[in-house]
Amino acid sequence: MQNNDCLGSEVKMFLTDLKRGLINGRMLLVVLIAIFLFLLSDYSAIFDTMTFADLKAPDLEGNTEAMEFIQSNGYNKYQIWLKSFSFIGILFPLLVMLPYSASYWEERQTKYQYYIVARTSLHQYVRTKFIVNGLVGGLAIFIPEFLYYIVITILFRNEVLAAPVYQATGPFSELYFSLPELYIGIVLLTHFLIGCTFAAMGMCISTFTKKKIVIYVLPFLLYMGTGILLEGFLGWFAFSPLQWINMMNSFHADPFIMYSSIILLIAASMIIFEYRGKMVKING
Repeated sequence: MQNNDCLGSEVKMFLTDLKRGLINGRMLLVVLIAIFLFLLSDYSAIFDTMTFADLKAPDLEGNTEAMEFIQSNGYNKYQIWLKSFSFIGILFPLLVMLPYSASYWEERQTKYQYYIVARTSLHQYVRTKFIVNGLVGGLAIFIPEFLYYIVITILFRNEVLAAPVYQATGPFSELYFSLPELYIGIVLLTHFLIGCTFAAMGMCISTFTKKKIVIYVLPFLLYMGTGILLEGFLGWFAFSPLQWINMMNSFHADPFIMYSSIILLIAASMIIFEYRGKMVKING
């Protein structure tokens, strides 16, 4: 009976925290910023030059083949989707951490965590907090990507072009032509996992700092710094998170290195967060 009560309280805590993480102004802001960045990327790469091209321009007038080529690519959802991510990679860590990664820090500052622990247990609290944070971080990027994909699916053509202007070049890119929906699903899932990773890193860092801004800035600096170091100085492109996020256009992204690195980073963050979280009970 006691085990059932503990399980029930943990599930209730999980659902309450998940609701807090997903339904708040910061999550809405993240979704809006992400969608704006998708639109900006598509405008610069394809909307301006093809989708909304002036087909009555002197150099196109009467050239049926050229007009059909522009329209077939400019109104193709797979082409538009592929060019949506030029700018999102810059702010990726900040976007996935913003909705919830500072929640542990906030509850520690207000002593709210002691109230929660008194009703459940420190182990349940720390574990639930870490799991919810990972899910919220992943969904912070998955939700706008999925919504944007749904919109372009409704508005544009759903055909696989034999000779498109843009082609996927990264891991699993052969699926872009044979099973494009599966390929897009793999990319969305990968971005979800990367979102989980940086959200976990942010919450892990929150156990070490007294300044909230550090929770957001330090993972972002690590993201950019390791990318520059690994790519620019060491030539280890496959280990760079910049390549993981841009896996659709990267010759360097290696699936084994990428997914194993994600697992290791999440595991390391979980171990450190649980250790640091439980130290609260010892140190007060």
